[in-house]
Amino acid sequence: MRRRWEGVHAALVHSTVTLSAEQEFRDLKADEGRVDHFEGPSALVSYLRDRAGDLDEKDLIYGSLIRVIQGSSRLSDLATSLLWLGLWPGLDAIYRRNLRFFRGAPEDLVSELSELFTAAVHRADLSRIHRTAATLIRNTERDLRERLRRTWAEEKRLDDLPADDRLDTDNPVPDVWASHSPHPSDTPSLGRWLRTVAGKDAELLEAVLVYGETQKEAAARLGMTHAGARKKYQRALERLSHFVSKSGVFQMKGDRR
Repeated sequence: MRRRWEGVHAALVHSTVTLSAEQEFRDLKADEGRVDHFEGPSALVSYLRDRAGDLDEKDLIYGSLIRVIQGSSRLSDLATSLLWLGLWPGLDAIYRRNLRFFRGAPEDLVSELSELFTAAVHRADLSRIHRTAATLIRNTERDLRERLRRTWAEEKRLDDLPADDRLDTDNPVPDVWASHSPHPSDTPSLGRWLRTVAGKDAELLEAVLVYGETQKEAAARLGMTHAGARKKYQRALERLSHFVSKSGVFQMKGDRR
């Protein structure tokens, strides 16, 4: 089911390692001072995906790439690939969270994501965006969920519409998870880290943040009431927020109800 999605990633990577891409990156460095200290496209992508990087500097880099894309210059294709690859963890998280709605046609999810993310990039108003990565990811998933709602309504299948908490766009996952969502291979170590920070509430936190369950779904699986799960989840989020604020890693916002 992930073959086509992984194929998109492979194509993006290939587009940044060709000789022409290396030349275009040198031209990009000459035009955009924000990337002039990176040796090549791969080095820039590695920096953008490194959780330890400076978020303010990354925002400036993303802004530079978006301006190139919106300007439709000859470097826009390379800038597009770099933007996609830099934000791939967040885009992959959207794919994994929403695949359950496309089980019969996962290739449609790939097409929807590509279209909606591209649209979000082209309409991005950098003068009004504070956290570029998180905003693009959040807006893309919001637009995807809204499109799903309209599709279900048009097909008059309202009985099949998931409960509101499953398509809640007013309470998205925390921004940090949207822009730095872990790859499936990272989840074991991430789960151990969450248990260290959140203690007995870590299983609920992990179910929602890592595996994309809603609080209602996780509550049913863990034998809790929805109300009880919401209280535990909020308590765990506060504990996690306190930890990351104290350590300066990132800020937490929002939740999944």
